[in-house]
Amino acid sequence: MGRRLRQATKLLAAVLAVVALAHAIDLIDINTVGVVMGTLGLLPSIMGIPGSIARMRRGDRVGLFFLLAWVGYFAASAVMIGVVKGNIGVNFWTMHAFQLGATFDMLIFMRIAVLRSTAIHVAAQRAAQERDSLHSLAHTDPLTKLLNRRGLNTALTAAVHNCTPEKLLGVYMLDLDTFKLVNDQFGHDVGDELLEIVASRLTATMRTGDGIARLGGDEFVVMAGGLQSDEQAKELGGKLLDAFKKPFALSQHTCHVGVTIGYTLAPLDGHDAENLLKQADAAMYLGKQNGRNCLRRASEAAAQ
Repeated sequence: MGRRLRQATKLLAAVLAVVALAHAIDLIDINTVGVVMGTLGLLPSIMGIPGSIARMRRGDRVGLFFLLAWVGYFAASAVMIGVVKGNIGVNFWTMHAFQLGATFDMLIFMRIAVLRSTAIHVAAQRAAQERDSLHSLAHTDPLTKLLNRRGLNTALTAAVHNCTPEKLLGVYMLDLDTFKLVNDQFGHDVGDELLEIVASRLTATMRTGDGIARLGGDEFVVMAGGLQSDEQAKELGGKLLDAFKKPFALSQHTCHVGVTIGYTLAPLDGHDAENLLKQADAAMYLGKQNGRNCLRRASEAAAQ
């Protein structure tokens, strides 16, 4: 069952081989062989049985197969000892008892190997799932299930490296208008419900492959790659504005909430992820100052 048992089994096999050789060259008689086999031959099965039972009690099927293997080894050894001592008659089955027992053991241990391989595979899958789960928790906003700030930084950094002047990356900073009024009037539970619905609406509005994150509070960031021009970026920003024109139907209330959006384009407006977010935030703040519920590009904010 363990390292000690394997070592003991190997040592026993060596001892029995020496005994067999000694008998073959007439150094010891058959009675001595019988004594050695009777005292040592059953040692592996005796040593293995407690460990097998312990595994079975833990619900490990390997323990059952180990027990079957040791029982088979015990039975084959007992028959051979009986044949050597003359207590069991000689026939085809008794003469080949040890070979049959060894074959049975081999089949059992093959089954154990399959079980161990399966257990290792399952354990590896479970470890991978736990790793992915921890990664998801570390990069996901618990309320909306969107990317959080850490997840956004990772995704945005990778996206910036892949954008080109022909395939622009749009980074949109969204801040809800009058969200504080909703919280103050209906409470934070309603505010959280609104944020969840906003996240769903943003997901439905954006294209497959676009990134959406919640930075905290009522701030969201949208990343859109593969844009060909500022006109296309403005068109996508207009769709985001339109997504907030319809009222949000909550479980017990209906809320009208607008959004102010600032955006920037990489690599035209920069290559650094953190700087792009700052520019988009500055453009959004300019939109807040100029009446809210609008779309502003970072270059416009810089010009003013």
